[in-house]
Amino acid sequence: MSDEREIRLQRLQALREQRINPYPNAVERTHTIAETLEHFSTLEGPDGHLTLVGRIRLKRGQGKASFLKIEDGTGSIQLFFSLSDVGEEAYRTLKLVDLGDFIQASGYLFVSQRGERTLRVQQYRLLSKSIRPLQKSIMGWRTLTHGSENATWI
Repeated sequence: MSDEREIRLQRLQALREQRINPYPNAVERTHTIAETLEHFSTLEGPDGHLTLVGRIRLKRGQGKASFLKIEDGTGSIQLFFSLSDVGEEAYRTLKLVDLGDFIQASGYLFVSQRGERTLRVQQYRLLSKSIRPLQKSIMGWRTLTHGSENATWI
């Protein structure tokens, strides 16, 4: 078993010990990411509460703040997690999520200091824990010729 898979299994066990269901039956979503980005200017601000769902593609933390990038099949958006917004226990639990996990996040939209459209998360929950790491991205399709056979792969 790979080291990364073993770490993910340990994190799965830690979630279960905290009585967090890593595979809940129900999902809530108010908008797709594409809808959110299309209507960003009208949804932006503390009064525009919405819930997004997606797969974690990027994760970085900086002390009392963390950023995740999620994708839902229609687009991608940055999520901002602040210790003061989600609380200490929920922020600590964020360390147990990995790339490839599916997450549901609720909050409001704002533009980050770097100009990126972002959801400021006030609540979140794990929807599916990924045990295996994501495959490395492969850019586009390629056709390989092997003798007289052609094989197309991603």
